[in-house]
Amino acid sequence: MQESEYPLVSICMPVYNGARFLSYTIDNILAQSYRNIELIIVDDGSIDGSYNIARQYINKSKRRGGIKVFSQSNEGAFSARNRALKESIGEYIMFMDCDDLISHHKIQRQIEILQENDPYTIVSCEWDTFYSNIQEATFPNRCIYKNYHNPIDMLIEMLNKGEMMQTSCWMIPRELIKSAGYWDRRFTINDDGVYFSKVLASASKVIFCSDARVYYRRGHASLSTYDIYSDKKLEALLDSYKEQAKILLAKTNLIEAYKGISRNFALVMCKARYNSPVYREAKDEILKLDLKPTHPHKGSKADKICNIIGFENFLMLRSLCMKKK
Repeated sequence: MQESEYPLVSICMPVYNGARFLSYTIDNILAQSYRNIELIIVDDGSIDGSYNIARQYINKSKRRGGIKVFSQSNEGAFSARNRALKESIGEYIMFMDCDDLISHHKIQRQIEILQENDPYTIVSCEWDTFYSNIQEATFPNRCIYKNYHNPIDMLIEMLNKGEMMQTSCWMIPRELIKSAGYWDRRFTINDDGVYFSKVLASASKVIFCSDARVYYRRGHASLSTYDIYSDKKLEALLDSYKEQAKILLAKTNLIEAYKGISRNFALVMCKARYNSPVYREAKDEILKLDLKPTHPHKGSKADKICNIIGFENFLMLRSLCMKKK
């Protein structure tokens, strides 16, 4: 296939106070081996100059798709991603955060796979974290690094094994995006978990691209890491898990699906104050599945103790010990 025949890829990037890393990420995209890219940046009310940094790149790009920059009042990442989606015209969509990086051939390799498959195929890839230098990323093997003929199986495995696929890993055909719809404004935590549950529920298959990588930057404050144990954040997390359960159970009634959903709710129980309203609500969701709450980290020391004294007794004793401290 000639370069001019490659389809347009739209990279949708929300930005909120990302000035510290934004230039590195834009330069990384501009250096991609794949040429037919449009980068759509939506600044979500930043106060650190992110918008001006992005604007400086508009005339620098020699990509056929170019760079489009928009600004809006602070409404949240979901809104910025939806705005970018609405402005995009590419045949394929990739979501990317403003502080992450991707390997040089990431887009090229994933598009080559998608061009040989139906328009409801989604492609994944490897990912790992880094703090200051991408050489820190070691890319350990994950159980979800494989193809899935039924994407629901991937969702079930992610829930049961506590795995995730970082947002930038996916390359998604527009037809699949149309089926999944927009990002849901109700979810401020685990919004990517909910969104890609919808995508997987609409997909025909998942293909793992072993020759592509995402470098996920950690070590700075974000909405998802700040004060995660507050009641308000845990309520939001619980709501997102309920939505994932709804999406999954609309597609399957496998016992492994129920177990994966139960594990999510058990995670909330572990993070919540013992017997608090959100704790009891998470427990009730497990009981509705006709299952008993168990420790979410199978094989851990805590799980072994729970096997002896019981999960809730463990959480109660842990709470008492924390109060004494």
